[in-house]
Amino acid sequence: MAGLNISFYYGSMVRFLVLALFFIAMPVMAAEIIIADGRWAAIRRDNGCEAAALALRPAAQGREPGRLSIVFAPKRSGELVASFSRPVRPGSSLILTINDQPFLLIGSGDRGWSRGPAQEAAIMTALRRGGWARVESSSPQGGRMIDHYELVGAARAIDAAALCWAVLANQAKNR
Repeated sequence: MAGLNISFYYGSMVRFLVLALFFIAMPVMAAEIIIADGRWAAIRRDNGCEAAALALRPAAQGREPGRLSIVFAPKRSGELVASFSRPVRPGSSLILTINDQPFLLIGSGDRGWSRGPAQEAAIMTALRRGGWARVESSSPQGGRMIDHYELVGAARAIDAAALCWAVLANQAKNR
């Protein structure tokens, strides 16, 4: 195995696994991966586009992995959606932290959402800087739940998803 670039091989395998997990975790609606970069991908769906990443820690068997998405769709463009692999404790806070900047999210069930356009703009700015992110809350039993995300590729995926949505919206307008 002389001359084998282990870091290239490992990086290629990680990208392959990320793409495979996106296909497994996607709902049954039509979807197309536009780009995949680092731990992030831009995805085109029938009803919009999104930039998304799966949590670093795999989910327990039979559960969907945690997921962090920026969604571009008809009613809300740039909305952050954070999904845990299991429900959160009713009434508990959901906090997204990007590097050292915290954002309080609105939550219900196993999901959290950004609070509006001003927060969404601040979240996208922080995601573009790179680094790391985590989403945390409490489990129904009171334990701490944390999903970690790498931000390598986030800026490119967000840009591709925003452009995808602009094209879809323009096509719909011209029909």
